[in-house]
Amino acid sequence: LWSAPSTDGSLLYVTSLDHHFHMIDPSEGVSKDSIDLGGAAPSSPAVGSDGVYVGSFASTVELIKANGQHEVIATTESWIWGSPVLDAETLYYADLDGKVYSLDLASERQNWDTVQPDGPVVASLLIVGDQIYVATAAGTLVALDREGKTVWEKTIGGKIYTTPVISGDLILVAPYQAEFVLAAYDAEGKQAWTFTPEK
Repeated sequence: LWSAPSTDGSLLYVTSLDHHFHMIDPSEGVSKDSIDLGGAAPSSPAVGSDGVYVGSFASTVELIKANGQHEVIATTESWIWGSPVLDAETLYYADLDGKVYSLDLASERQNWDTVQPDGPVVASLLIVGDQIYVATAAGTLVALDREGKTVWEKTIGGKIYTTPVISGDLILVAPYQAEFVLAAYDAEGKQAWTFTPEK
């Protein structure tokens, strides 16, 4: 298990590297029949009103309902590492080819053509207001608008494997093998500060 379970308040949803998705009733500690995803799933499921959304190394996104019914609702050209992110009726996700997707759940159609920053996307996406933040393994932080157009792009350095987080009005990014271990940016892409621990 590489990720935290998700819950809808009734069931626990667990993804795993053994290609299976597990649903557990926490009141009884009993697992329902597992679902074969066809590939490892290293990140947490995204919980929605219709079920949970799971990306995997099968290069698919599946919708899985509490009764065990499941279906593939989208495919990608490469593995999906990060968790899908649900925002109202839109599901955002990215793959290791570095392509970023925006799926309209009502129509099951993509909202934009190919959006591909400069490297693989391992981290989950971050949605804040009208912007989607994408951190790439090439060490770049990209802000997209809701139409998939680049608002701004910043070279952080190193490699970014972890999901950016929002803290107040700032986007925090933790690169690996960069000159600093933490950096903060505002919504316009201006760097507010960086942090390097003392040796």
